[in-house]
Amino acid sequence: MWPFTLVISVSFWLVCGSCFLFIAMIRDEIIQLIKTYSLRPQNSVSIKQMVDFSKTPSAITLLRGSHFVHREIPIRLAHRVVELEHLPYNLSDMPSIKTVKEWYSLSFQELLDLREYKLPDDVKLNRAYFQNGKGEIDADGMEYIKTFTKCIEKIKTRHDPTQMAISQGIIELKETWKANNNSMLENELLPTAIQAFLDRF
Repeated sequence: MWPFTLVISVSFWLVCGSCFLFIAMIRDEIIQLIKTYSLRPQNSVSIKQMVDFSKTPSAITLLRGSHFVHREIPIRLAHRVVELEHLPYNLSDMPSIKTVKEWYSLSFQELLDLREYKLPDDVKLNRAYFQNGKGEIDADGMEYIKTFTKCIEKIKTRHDPTQMAISQGIIELKETWKANNNSMLENELLPTAIQAFLDRF
């Protein structure tokens, strides 16, 4: 008969192993979703649309705008994640850059996990998200707006230190160059490819 402590130990590691496997499966699923979303085009919003939207928007307009942003941001986040995975000069391998990528991945997952409010088909087909509309929305729609707003606020807070983290990633890259006596340190300016990334970001 096995000692009690050995049975407990084996059971613990079996449970942990199952948990790790489950987490890995979820992680793989998110990665595949990010790749899929990154292939979708990003929809632009004109300045006129934003100005019109900000003029005393009605409840239905807020609902439409929330719905549009809910669908659009995951696409943009996915584009960012893929870009962060393929940065030049091994910049993607820097710890701070990986942290930023994790922020974007987590925000992507949270938006997909958030239940989407179903809009009428004519609104979706006409893409009239930012047209100020009249009419009442039900309690479910109001709750969706509140929940979505809280989610966006949480994501914004998470991403507030992004620029600082990217800057730290550049410092980490230079430290790596220094440790390896890389000739890249001889240039005062960053490589054009990295500078182009920073300008876009």
